[in-house]
Amino acid sequence: MKIIIAGACEVGSHLAKLLAAYGGNDITLIDPEEERLESVIETADIVTICGDSSSIRILQEAAVDKADLFVAVHPAREQHHNISSALLAKKLGCPKVVARVGNEEYLSYDNRILFTDMGIDLMFYPEQIAAQEIANTLKNAGASESLDFARGRLQLSVVKLDATSPVLDARLIDFSREIAEKLDIHFRIVAVSRMGETIIPGPDFKFKEKDTVYLVTLRESLEPLLRALGVTMLQARRVMILGGSNTGSMVARMIAPTTQEVKIIDKNRDVCLALSEQLPPSVKIINGDVRNTDLLIEEGIGNCDVVIAVTDNAETNILSCVAAKSLGVPKGIAEVENIEYLRLAEGGRFGNSRQDAQRYRIPLRRHHRRGHPGHGGLYRGRQHPAQDLRPRHRVQYAGYHTGR
Repeated sequence: MKIIIAGACEVGSHLAKLLAAYGGNDITLIDPEEERLESVIETADIVTICGDSSSIRILQEAAVDKADLFVAVHPAREQHHNISSALLAKKLGCPKVVARVGNEEYLSYDNRILFTDMGIDLMFYPEQIAAQEIANTLKNAGASESLDFARGRLQLSVVKLDATSPVLDARLIDFSREIAEKLDIHFRIVAVSRMGETIIPGPDFKFKEKDTVYLVTLRESLEPLLRALGVTMLQARRVMILGGSNTGSMVARMIAPTTQEVKIIDKNRDVCLALSEQLPPSVKIINGDVRNTDLLIEEGIGNCDVVIAVTDNAETNILSCVAAKSLGVPKGIAEVENIEYLRLAEGGRFGNSRQDAQRYRIPLRRHHRRGHPGHGGLYRGRQHPAQDLRPRHRVQYAGYHTGR
């Protein structure tokens, strides 16, 4: 598949590396800054073009008319650049174009139709996606990540087993039978990550401490299944959000109706004033530096169930979660873009803390050669892609029962 990516920012660079790693993809990355392009080609086998992606000459040089997909992912402040680039790519012959935007207004139903009529097949707002993921994580606080399938009826969740889990050294087939008999729950353990290796477990597979387990079950069955795995269910009653970014404000708006206490801390006074006007009165806005531990203690961070760090600095986010953990907070969520930080967080290399590092997910539908898209997501970097496919009635295995 030939894919052209416009913008070698964090999102564009990560996307280029991700798609190149799958193999079989011909990736071209366009950016006006040579230095950013060089940092990508050091680790990814891609073609780079230094130039403006809204230039017709540059798009023709990239052979946009022969591309299967064009993705414009310049930072949100350059959303108009992304839109114009995507429209030009469509007019020059690319069948599918995607644009990153930074305005919720563009994603309303009527405006989506408007942009679709203009030629843009998909628009996405990474900050909104990150906010929704964080809100979903708080709903399923026993799992570190979760993704809906089948319009929300199924959930793919990720849990990590600790030393207290009752299933350690148990065979998968024995655990499955026990759950079926006692709880009457249908589920699948689809994969297990152990020491960096992905395992597709068979009936005789045995669970080990620190295994990261990927499981699929019905939404209503998730909580009892997690309890059976020994995963502690956390009720997020008190939440502190570090950073009044777009992501932080959207998270606050999403969780405020169902959360006892929500606080946002930001060092920019103007941002705080704007948030106080935009958010519900129940959300407390504090003007201060999130790196000031004394301030965090004064605002009761030790009494919080969850701390969400969504400043514009990944290092600050990660270290803030480490500090929160040391102060007694059960769960920390740090927003990062750099996949290397995500791997470090998973490996527990930040003291004794355990973070659930949320990064932007780019909701690119996989456009199959016959044009039947599925809903997909990616877990834990590049090793665990998940895809929701709808087989047509004529395919060989349509109607085939896979068992419990």
